[in-house]
Amino acid sequence: MELVNKLKVARFESFFSIIIGGLVSLSIIITAASVNNKDVNGVIDLAKGLEPLYGNFAIYF
Repeated sequence: MELVNKLKVARFESFFSIIIGGLVSLSIIITAASVNNKDVNGVIDLAKGLEPLYGNFAIYF
């Protein structure tokens, strides 16, 4: 029974970490895109901010 509880806690911690990491990554991308492009109105504007790094493949990220 102890193992089941530990697995539940580990599952919750993993899920929580992924969500927080995603939010941090998203905020970094939005901030970086808004430095070069004054208006960030959608996903395409975010991709334009990543073009120097990824080139034409930026729209897939």
